[in-house]
Amino acid sequence: MKTREVFSIKGRKTTNTSPRRVITYMASTKSSNFIRGPKSKENFDLLGDSVFNAEGAQWSYHLRIFRVFFSAASEDPEAGIDLQELFQRFFYDMSFQMTCGHDPNSLSLQWPDLSGVRALSEAMEAVFLRHLLPESVWKIQRLLEFGQEKKLKRAKEILNSVARQHVSKKHELLASRVGNDYDLISTYIKEDQEFNSGKNDEILETTVVAMFLAGTNTVASALTSLFWLLSQNPSIESKIKDELKDNVSEDKKNFHVCNREELSKLVYLQATLCEVLRLYPPVPIQTRSSLEPDCLPTGHQVDPKMIIIIPVYAMGRLRSLWGEDCLEFKPERWITETGEIKYESPHKFFTFNSGSRICLGKDLALFQMKALATTILLNYDVQVIKGHDATRTCSIIP
Repeated sequence: MKTREVFSIKGRKTTNTSPRRVITYMASTKSSNFIRGPKSKENFDLLGDSVFNAEGAQWSYHLRIFRVFFSAASEDPEAGIDLQELFQRFFYDMSFQMTCGHDPNSLSLQWPDLSGVRALSEAMEAVFLRHLLPESVWKIQRLLEFGQEKKLKRAKEILNSVARQHVSKKHELLASRVGNDYDLISTYIKEDQEFNSGKNDEILETTVVAMFLAGTNTVASALTSLFWLLSQNPSIESKIKDELKDNVSEDKKNFHVCNREELSKLVYLQATLCEVLRLYPPVPIQTRSSLEPDCLPTGHQVDPKMIIIIPVYAMGRLRSLWGEDCLEFKPERWITETGEIKYESPHKFFTFNSGSRICLGKDLALFQMKALATTILLNYDVQVIKGHDATRTCSIIP
């Protein structure tokens, strides 16, 4: 059976596309004509004018600051725990520290209530439905405040309140020269002062929310998928542990954490992470819109009123891209004959986006995942509780 490369959804100005040549065309060859678009910005209104919604000069503004920042940053065993919540709390703390220079200590023994994490999850479920429902339906829900749109409004209020408090506190700390300024919001503020750009705090607040989203739920989702797949594939987990034994000077008496040099040697672990991200990308769909009418390499005509959906989840399971064994969990596909990580074009492996909008935190995210995965595998034996329902949620970030 021949797979249709591009198809339209009846009743909606929407086109689904996934062939590599179309992705290459939109992300590189004709990238100036394909943007996230106003419909995407409306769907993701939670993120305001942050880096994820920005285009043109505003995108360049965010890109400059991110480049400056990243260049500078260079009990009862039978009870069980919710591993995904544990990961969310860990990366929530890390995102706070990286973005605001503050540690909320959500992993403390008091296990504090995290309204922000729940709000993020609820918001992403609502945004996912915006991509499925006719626009008129979810806009009526938003107007009358019921259904998922009511949850989204409440989530936005919670997230905006948290962001507003921390941006205000950061202004006060910088003005009084108290605390460190090695965080993203400080970088924004200092850059604005240096270039006198006159940006208001609303952009800073939506940037905080966007970074919480990017740094919390995405990596937590990927690591949860990793340990779920390892539980179903014990032979692969054994290979990773063998690699750790060969490359990590493990001290049996102490809690061991790998250093950067040790992590760089773990080829099979990185291949496994890439395979997890291929089969279970944290963001399963992406969208684009054209600025001007255009013709895709497949011959399909697109116009600015159309939403072009890139089904990242489906792309990772296409035989035309990954071969007959595309549905198998097979880390070996990412390793060359010489034992190195195999490079795959981001137009094919679209998990981190591609072209000018490729994820700025890709290397950091992979490093974080390798560091946390090795720490757990070296010090704990993770097993899935018998009968546990591991159904993925319908969300922009499952």
